Amino acid sequence: MELGLDPPYAFLSGNAKQRTFQILPEGRDGLKNWAPISRMSPVFPVRHFRGGVDYTSPNRFHFEGRWHVIFAGPVHPEEFGPLQSFDGEFWLTLGLYNVLLACEDAEQIQLARDWCADNKRQCEIWTIEDGKVLEVQVFDENFVQESNEELAKLWSLEAPHELTEAIREFVPLAAAAIARGQASGIGLDRDLRYLPNVFGKIVEAGRGPDQKYIALGRLLTINAGLSRFSSQTFAGISPIFSTECHFWLHSLFGIGVANIALRNIRDFMHRTLGEAEIHKRFKKLELDTSGIDLSSATPEIKDYLGEVDIDAPGEAIPLLAFFSARDGYRSTEVTVSAPLAAVSSCNSVRWSLLTLTHEFCHVIVRAIQSDLYPDFSSEQQILDCVALLELDGPAENLLKEIRRSLLMSVCQMENHLAGKAANDGIEITAESVRIMLQRWRQEVDEIIVHVFDYLYFYGQDSERYIIGIWSSWGTIPNIRYRVKEYVVRSVCAVLSRHIMRGSDALDEARTEVLKHLQALAQSDPGSRYVDDAVDYLQNKWNSEARDAVLVRRNLVKLARIFLFSEELATKLRSEPEISTGRGDQLGYSYKRRDLDRKSLRNPLLFLANYTNQSPPSQVDSLWVLYILAFCYHTDE
Repeated sequence: MELGLDPPYAFLSGNAKQRTFQILPEGRDGLKNWAPISRMSPVFPVRHFRGGVDYTSPNRFHFEGRWHVIFAGPVHPEEFGPLQSFDGEFWLTLGLYNVLLACEDAEQIQLARDWCADNKRQCEIWTIEDGKVLEVQVFDENFVQESNEELAKLWSLEAPHELTEAIREFVPLAAAAIARGQASGIGLDRDLRYLPNVFGKIVEAGRGPDQKYIALGRLLTINAGLSRFSSQTFAGISPIFSTECHFWLHSLFGIGVANIALRNIRDFMHRTLGEAEIHKRFKKLELDTSGIDLSSATPEIKDYLGEVDIDAPGEAIPLLAFFSARDGYRSTEVTVSAPLAAVSSCNSVRWSLLTLTHEFCHVIVRAIQSDLYPDFSSEQQILDCVALLELDGPAENLLKEIRRSLLMSVCQMENHLAGKAANDGIEITAESVRIMLQRWRQEVDEIIVHVFDYLYFYGQDSERYIIGIWSSWGTIPNIRYRVKEYVVRSVCAVLSRHIMRGSDALDEARTEVLKHLQALAQSDPGSRYVDDAVDYLQNKWNSEARDAVLVRRNLVKLARIFLFSEELATKLRSEPEISTGRGDQLGYSYKRRDLDRKSLRNPLLFLANYTNQSPPSQVDSLWVLYILAFCYHTDE
């Protein structure tokens, strides 16, 4: 089964008494008669060999005569048994009801209905005559009523007045999302059941007068993410007439398949690095009292994290993944988002969902930074930083020594900003240290995140890394005003590969980055920001950029030596489902637009090999999302 050409659109319109349903080749055809209840979604034609002949879905269909239509899913179309002998019309959608079958024979629709019941998939059946919906049958036997005791307690929780509205918004929102996820038949509720506990802990943390507005911001972030997730995922499920996706191009069926794909990418990253609890392994370095002085010696490169045992692994919280036009790629402690544009463009390198790895790195690095950076509201933690900076020798354990080394790097960046030599003395008082650390907090995060992403998720493949991140940055508004900082971060990431090569390391990293940026500029001549980056590395390296990288070199070294584990990274590069054992396209046997059922264990390697097209294509993006949604498997 193969995907066809550009999709037509399904339109539901009419009025409260009489609804109409039709499929039209152009969106503008249905928009001419838009009504208050109107909704639309693209539907995707397929080419399918059945009964000895080739079948192609029509791109215009008015349901003339009497038709029976079933909306069913979520299911890989090749696994949907009734399709193998179905004699009618069918299309695919991006919604949880991702298979749309239409037939004049009611018995064939009943066979499809029976398959859904046997396989715990949702469905809804319409009887349509001359485009008018005459009858709707809704089936909800998948749903089993469960107690919402935890949510009920959360509703009644005593909390500061400022938090009450957020709590009472969350409780019915979470109850609806969990119930609809449970009814889906594929366990979409599992990723949501931890949220009430997380929400309650944030409420408890917000009881102090100085904490309630911080807590409110965190609660509102969860509510906004869950609201987007629910609208996108559960629109278009039964009763279809009563649901609506706020992504209006997909207002009829929603984008549940895309959200499943996003969830599966997140699930893989969670199972590999998330559950490895890198921040807990890192904290164990405080047990090392060998007394190494990082200001005068470079320790050997070994697997510090891989050698650490976690006594009692906790239950890592999976991030709630959704699409957002406003946030784009963004992560918080509980959520991770991707841009809405990726739904129709993720086949291209500019909109590849591989960019999610950067946001996942932010989540891990934020946890690590809690052991390195002080809480700015704690005077004692600021004084501890002052004491570390005033030490003449190494700190009492390796974790504190890494913190001391990081603080010294911040001092070097501060001096560089002021036009001083990197190792010049700097005023060390509680207030000056607080101001300095606040100024450089984001930059320290970004340098470590870029190195982390490059080492773990890109396997030190500089070409793939530079082409990937610089292509994705083309979607950022006003990118040309940020080129210099992005160049420095890119060189720092690649520098981690050369960090033990002495004085030549910086220039080697610069040469490598420049080569790949020049190749990108040639392949995408309209990207002026890439031309600016090339110009900066060519003409401002010795006078400006090199020193900026030099004062960050120690941060790169710390990240490479103490945060990278080859043992953990190996899991990110393995793919048992490909013949070569490596993630190159020759090992995969997927054919673009062919809806294959072959298993996929590593979504990141799949993305690396199949999201490098140009220009974006809605159909090719649908194929990427279908493979990610329906072919990803784990050992569970």
